[in-house]
Amino acid sequence: MTPVEKFDRVLTRVRELQECGVRAAQISEDGPHDGPARVGNTRAEYVAEFHLAGKRALQKRWPSRFRLFALHFSGTMPLDDARKIMRLPERTCRFYVAKIKYYVGREVTKRGLYPPSRYHQRVVRD
Repeated sequence: MTPVEKFDRVLTRVRELQECGVRAAQISEDGPHDGPARVGNTRAEYVAEFHLAGKRALQKRWPSRFRLFALHFSGTMPLDDARKIMRLPERTCRFYVAKIKYYVGREVTKRGLYPPSRYHQRVVRD
């Protein structure tokens, strides 16, 4: 499965959780990420880990792509609205979306967010 396909599967799960009212837990990017974060709510942790995956994959090298990710993918803003706020031409926006999906798709695999079912089945041990 390609990083883009993995990204799409994880995004589908994140959107489902957001529609149910789940908000991202406050977790630190500096902590160890060898499994789910340990704040007690794996659904909120999953949404937060998705945002952190985007941040790690994009923010330093491509801050404008991270902004689009934060507005549309991690947030709930429609893509067209995010594109207008950022004043991106439609073609540039499509290019950004393709790159975001690829690079964040690689990062969600590293962070253990794919497959979503495995993330939620892990038992967190102290």
